[in-house]
Amino acid sequence: MDFTSTQMTEYINALGEAIDFCREKVSSSSIIQNRTFEYAIILLYSRLLLTMCEIYTLLLNGYPEGAMSLWRNTYENIVITNYLFKNKCDKDLIERFFDSVDVSAWIEDRKTLEWYSKNCPDNSEIQQKLNYAENELRKYAVKYPEYCDVSKLRFSDYWWVKKGCTFAKLSDETDFPKNYMYNIASSKLHASLFSSVFYIDNTEEGILIGETEKGLEIPLHYSALNLAVSTMMINDIFPDLGLSKVIDKFKKL
Repeated sequence: MDFTSTQMTEYINALGEAIDFCREKVSSSSIIQNRTFEYAIILLYSRLLLTMCEIYTLLLNGYPEGAMSLWRNTYENIVITNYLFKNKCDKDLIERFFDSVDVSAWIEDRKTLEWYSKNCPDNSEIQQKLNYAENELRKYAVKYPEYCDVSKLRFSDYWWVKKGCTFAKLSDETDFPKNYMYNIASSKLHASLFSSVFYIDNTEEGILIGETEKGLEIPLHYSALNLAVSTMMINDIFPDLGLSKVIDKFKKL
């Protein structure tokens, strides 16, 4: 379906209004900051809302390629949220989920320090920091020996689900397994000759180097869909937030 510039702007602004409604409901709520299923879900939803703000800004200014690449982030957010929702009775899962934050931080520190240690081998301070990071990682490896490679202190990206878990494996255990849209979004996120030649809208010849009015409807549609799905899941957990009022708007959008 072809849309006029005015119609597309109206649709994009409607998305922006829906996002702001959700943000206001979350920001005005009283959320207890502790290691609970509810707090984990709110953190995920808040991150999704931030990404939706970025998508809205890109769409409003005519950048569908960037908006589509960010859509992947919202999809991954939904997969994680859905997995936690389906396994919310597993208290150990929530503890692992929060511990994964510290594990990820120490892994990144170790990678950085390993690079400096290799390129500055005589720097004793760097080696001390590297040893400290590895000791911190070792604490989690000892705590979760069945979820990582203890000898190498290796944790997969989604180790908190199971040892060696990848996003593809995680998504297969949810109501939202990966499909063609994920591949399309990934092609927009990663630099390649393909992404440099094929745009969401290829009806006009030439090389795209700025804003466009073409192709906005695709990332708009799928982003609104993801926000709707996520909001419905959140509404099931936190009905007092009053998010049900905006779900009908998502469906119309």
